[in-house]
Amino acid sequence: SRRNWTEDYLNEMNGILGGTFLFAVGCAVIGFFIFVNTMIISYLDRKKEFDILENLGMTSKQINGMILGEGFTYGLIISAIITTCVGIVEVLGKLILVGEAWNYRIVVSPLIICIGAIIVIAMLTPIIIYRITQ
Repeated sequence: SRRNWTEDYLNEMNGILGGTFLFAVGCAVIGFFIFVNTMIISYLDRKKEFDILENLGMTSKQINGMILGEGFTYGLIISAIITTCVGIVEVLGKLILVGEAWNYRIVVSPLIICIGAIIVIAMLTPIIIYRITQ
């Protein structure tokens, strides 16, 4: 009957969405650790550069500002790439699945939260490493 078909369809879609969500969370966790590892290695490679800057008279506050600025820039670039990719996937997915891409609402609040988290992580990771290795 139509009711059984509808329930089966909704159950199947919920399973697909749940699997997709778990896959996305897994990718985000792996990406987070790769990003943090890259920032750690980048900082450790530049440790001698920071020591030279301190010997030339740059204060720790100035180095912290420089590191924060670099982290903020990395965070903005990564956020812009992610936002662009999400927008393209949303529009193309709607266009392919429904055939109409412009009558669609994208939920922005989770995206804003993710962008903020990415920028904060990108700024704090090098500062924490700098303070630990000093």
